[in-house]
Amino acid sequence: MVQQYRRRGSARQKKTSNLFTNSIRQSTIKQTAVCILIFLAVLLVKSSANSALDVAKNSISYTVCENTDWKSIAFSVRDFIKKTVSTDKNLSELEALTKLEMPIKNDVISEFGTRIGEDGKEEFHYGVDFSGNIGDKIHCVSDGTVAETGYSEEFGNYILINHNDKISSFYAKCEEIFPEKDDRIKSGQVIATVGNNNASVKPHLHFEIREGDTSLDPMVFLEDKTH
Repeated sequence: MVQQYRRRGSARQKKTSNLFTNSIRQSTIKQTAVCILIFLAVLLVKSSANSALDVAKNSISYTVCENTDWKSIAFSVRDFIKKTVSTDKNLSELEALTKLEMPIKNDVISEFGTRIGEDGKEEFHYGVDFSGNIGDKIHCVSDGTVAETGYSEEFGNYILINHNDKISSFYAKCEEIFPEKDDRIKSGQVIATVGNNNASVKPHLHFEIREGDTSLDPMVFLEDKTH
């Protein structure tokens, strides 16, 4: 089974995060259609002259007139619409993932998911590695703001860019990083060059897409850009 995303620090496998507008719209349409069908069914029963439906009519009348908290329903509908239909936040998060540029136009040499590490043990790879040569240009995949730059033994020189409140991209194993923290970055802008902090492996770019503390498979969003 293809692993498409994984929460950091957890061994639990999960399905792909639902960040697609079509899914949101389809879910909303289905729920709206069900509500309309129920309403029409209730209307049909209440308007029918069939005496056999008197019990159902009385039950509907009691439920509608005596036992329904209309104020609560109104608030629930408002909250539902805010969360799934009219919020710009969902759309902005989606846009950050559907309009990604390639960080570097080279081959993928290590995919997202479980792999065998240099020590021969199984490990989880939270991003993808692109082949490269020292000095190759690395591009930002989407508009954003530099959240962090730094160095670590695992990643070498790295840069983290926030694209909105939840979505960020991470570029590691860099030789040189050009922007500084809090700089605004445009999609396609050169932000770094390929480097290497490990003499046992070839120079490459380690690239991640994150949704909060969850790592997503970047190739789910970049696959159509590789052809």
